[in-house]
Amino acid sequence: MDDIKRAPKIRASFCVVGRNWDPHECTEAIGIQPTKIWHQQRPALRKRRDLNTEEWVLVWEKQELYDTDEAVQGVLNMIYPARDRLRAFLQANGLRCTVVCTVFIRGDPTADRPVYELSSQTIERLATLGAGFVLEVYFD
Repeated sequence: MDDIKRAPKIRASFCVVGRNWDPHECTEAIGIQPTKIWHQQRPALRKRRDLNTEEWVLVWEKQELYDTDEAVQGVLNMIYPARDRLRAFLQANGLRCTVVCTVFIRGDPTADRPVYELSSQTIERLATLGAGFVLEVYFD
């Protein structure tokens, strides 16, 4: 089996999050269509002040990679041209943004792992956007 067949799959998502807002306004403000929009449907969870009620999500689809930085750069390349409009929208509406990098490691515990490191350029771009960062790892 060649190495790429065992490579982990990595997805990166850029999320604009907050409470009680209209994600369609984000689309209008920055001129980028999201991959998905999410609304919390469970009334008990909507009441919790510590949880988001809406999310605008742009996804860089899952690919076989050995480098988490490549996936994060992939989604940043999609959103970065709108950075000034995005920052203005976030500030005006009291919203936050974050990048979620999700690694899916295949098979057994000895399966190949990616490099879990972000380049200084990626960190700088995250900071420019005011974005948080979440790393999730799953074994399938």
